[in-house]
Amino acid sequence: MTKKKVGRMQVDLGLCSTDKTLRLYTDVMHIEGNMFLITVTDPLNLTLQFKIENESRMSLGIALQFQIAVLQSRAFEPRIVYTDPHSTFRSMTWEFPGVEIDVGGIGDYVEKVDVKIRRIKETFRNVLAGLLWSMPKQLVGDLVAYAVSRLNIRLTAALSEKICPKVLFTENPVNYRKELQLAFGDYIEAYESTMNTMMQ
Repeated sequence: MTKKKVGRMQVDLGLCSTDKTLRLYTDVMHIEGNMFLITVTDPLNLTLQFKIENESRMSLGIALQFQIAVLQSRAFEPRIVYTDPHSTFRSMTWEFPGVEIDVGGIGDYVEKVDVKIRRIKETFRNVLAGLLWSMPKQLVGDLVAYAVSRLNIRLTAALSEKICPKVLFTENPVNYRKELQLAFGDYIEAYESTMNTMMQ
């Protein structure tokens, strides 16, 4: 048995997004007694999720700061964040230098992120219904992350390029064999051993 060398994925410059300036649409998603800050980027159409303990200024601030930092790590420039008229978001208007927080008025809602939240919940419930075992509450966050990851590797009519949001963000092509070979909840066998045998 020979070991395979793990090669570095080459960046394909043809997949690079030329527009690095982003508008963000964010809202809190409630599912199975858990809360997540869901953010959709435009024009990238990438969806981000972050589990929050509550809707306090600290929790939402940490979540939004993390998502902004993730985007900036790939040289994207979030310029404005559109939110619903949540009092906590109002208190964070000047918390992020260089990023404007645009809080909606009474009765306003952020349609772009609301649509994504519905899609995440649909995927979550479909996967949950297909599981052959009862999912513990501790795995809710993992299933939400799985649902979001699946949305990010799908082509969407919102993008003029025929490239999925994840590829536009990472600039690396998706390895569908690795990404889709196993689904959430699939049964696998793993052996814990230090012996170099075919059973490992």
